[in-house]
Amino acid sequence: MSTSTTAITVTFYFETSRAEGTPEEVLTRMCLEQTTSGYDTLAGRAAAPRLAPYQASVQKLRLMPSADGVDCGFAEVDFPWESLSQTGNPIEDALCFVMGESSHVKGMLKLKMVDLTFPDHMMRALSGPRHGVPGVRRILGVNNRPLLMGPMRPEVGLAPAEYAKITYEALSAGSDIVKDDELLVDPPYCPMRERATLCARAAREAEQKTGEHKMWVLHLGCDVSRFDEFLKIGEETKVDGYMVQPRLTPSLLTLMRSRTELPLIAHYSMLTLFTRYVHVGIEMPLMLKLFRLSGADIVTFPRPNVRFDVSAEEFGENLRVAGAPLGSVLPAFPFPTGGNRAEDVSQCFSILGNFDYGFVAGSAMFEEPGGIAVGSRKLRDALEKLSATVTPSERSSVDDTPHAVGPMTVQELYSIVSPLAEQVLHIPKFDDETSMISTASWDSLRHIQLLGAIERKFGIEISGDDSFRLTSADKLIQYLHTRIQQEVRG
Repeated sequence: MSTSTTAITVTFYFETSRAEGTPEEVLTRMCLEQTTSGYDTLAGRAAAPRLAPYQASVQKLRLMPSADGVDCGFAEVDFPWESLSQTGNPIEDALCFVMGESSHVKGMLKLKMVDLTFPDHMMRALSGPRHGVPGVRRILGVNNRPLLMGPMRPEVGLAPAEYAKITYEALSAGSDIVKDDELLVDPPYCPMRERATLCARAAREAEQKTGEHKMWVLHLGCDVSRFDEFLKIGEETKVDGYMVQPRLTPSLLTLMRSRTELPLIAHYSMLTLFTRYVHVGIEMPLMLKLFRLSGADIVTFPRPNVRFDVSAEEFGENLRVAGAPLGSVLPAFPFPTGGNRAEDVSQCFSILGNFDYGFVAGSAMFEEPGGIAVGSRKLRDALEKLSATVTPSERSSVDDTPHAVGPMTVQELYSIVSPLAEQVLHIPKFDDETSMISTASWDSLRHIQLLGAIERKFGIEISGDDSFRLTSADKLIQYLHTRIQQEVRG
């Protein structure tokens, strides 16, 4: 990564047309398009020195194997901090500067923003979650297990009193939080004020019954013109938090954080239109990171299941990014949604190695033959059993903990690399017969993800030239064997 302290460093995956120039030429045109245009209109000349501090520039390229006529790979591009607004939420400006018209540049076939690294100036300007993991735990008084959340089901069509009944039964039987569904805002059949009044009251009644703190969260939708009206309803009905849909507008969370001290949930609704396609758009983990930086205490995202097309690797990254170190910014709670059932309660723990996540249950809670209360109780029991039988210090079998470099055989290297590669490539077996040609899922994007995971695991850096050649398990393991022997010999 760039070591600049005054630039936003952006990592892109790109595919460019060879007929329109080299990748560096196309990416440089993108940099010019997104910042100074490379021409000083008043001075009447190109590349004027006075504009240099505001010009984006390509810092590093890693090319990948590609088809005829197309170049692809990863690029790190610096966008000067001086070009952006210095007040408010600079993430909003950053997204416009980075992706505003980048995809329109001639020769740019595909472009996906993979990561952003912010300068210290920007990190200090972003407040992050008000509550985060420690604050939400403190509100609920739950410190030793994952949290249990039940959404409002059915999503639409019920009257306020019916949603209040769902809230009471789910919270009384063991749920910690019940939230509005993302499809519920203020429809005529279920006015927000009446729904919020009855559901918040149901949460207080559940508290009295159980002796536990509970939360009911009101969904505000994304119509900014009505936010003041909706916030007033929330304040008057004494709800316990708010949910919004930031989409590509993280400053929506900053606005909310300035207007309420209650916890905020950022829902991913519509976000997958921009994140799910492998080589176009913005990576979902990056958007969740931006939501956290902008003030989200809880972030939601889909999990792999029969309903949602989500890779295991993206799911793991979504989980990790919510709590990954970000200077003084508090960790947010990750709440994966979609098809969660009692047998899945340990899935997040196996990846994170801790209980700082939420378990969102829809059908498992509301379609239980015994009713909502039975479903909620079963899930709460499963979470408490998990808490009692495993310790947060346990780690999953595949993680990014650096491996001590020392003399190793080829077989020992396979034993370390194979579980990691199987997880990244989504394959059942990684052995000496595995290659990019024989493995459909081993595409250029997963190739770079695999090399990055290996770099972290062994504390090495694989050059762009070497990465071209490491297209099979045998080549990769032999390369590692040679590199490690060189490291040992010093």
